[in-house]
Amino acid sequence: GFRACFDGTLAGLRGSLQRNGIDFALIQPVATKAGQVHNINRWSATLSALPGILSFGALHPDLPLDQVQAEIAFLKARGIPGVKLHSEYQAFYPDEDRLAGIYEALQSAGLILLMHAGQDLGFAGPIKATPKRILQVHQGFPRLILVAAHLGGYQHWAESEKHLAGKPLWLDTAYCLHDAPEPAMIELMRAHGAGRILFGSDAPWGNQLRHVEMLRQLDFSPNEIADMAGKNAYNLLKLEHPKP
Repeated sequence: GFRACFDGTLAGLRGSLQRNGIDFALIQPVATKAGQVHNINRWSATLSALPGILSFGALHPDLPLDQVQAEIAFLKARGIPGVKLHSEYQAFYPDEDRLAGIYEALQSAGLILLMHAGQDLGFAGPIKATPKRILQVHQGFPRLILVAAHLGGYQHWAESEKHLAGKPLWLDTAYCLHDAPEPAMIELMRAHGAGRILFGSDAPWGNQLRHVEMLRQLDFSPNEIADMAGKNAYNLLKLEHPKP
């Protein structure tokens, strides 16, 4: 019952960026099977030559640790800055012991981990990636560069504020700004601080222009909006800032 904002192709994404005045997109591929990881990562490595397109790589909890390490080495050698894990599509709880090898390998390599957090509207409960479980990952691997998507717990703003706000990790706004923000969401963002919030739309599920417009309407200072709208991402990804 969800309506995509474009057709999900690379051409469709680039057209959306151009229409909506967005500098670049960061693609977040998810491997739903361990056997998909190798090919996804080779595909991701081809995207870096395209203007306005970046991509993370993929891992899977069922991938043997030696292959995890080999894939991480491949990604790092090609300048791919991180990977995404999705608890629902990959059927895991973030604080399971079997994920420890992945977390340690990413932490040692200095790669970013973006992790789905909170409700996914395509899945029934129970929620696997709760803010409390994500906190356990952060505490167990404090040097891991961790981004908790959907402001740390989609539709669970109070729990995210309780467990994650103010911690030295990142939250993103993917799929959170398509409607008028709830007061609890704004409280969470203020408690965490604009300096550690990244803009995201979750396109094609979230309309990029709508998300940009809603971000600009939030009751934050112009500097805070600028940080969330792009400066934070440029800094995290170690990219050269665009000229004004």
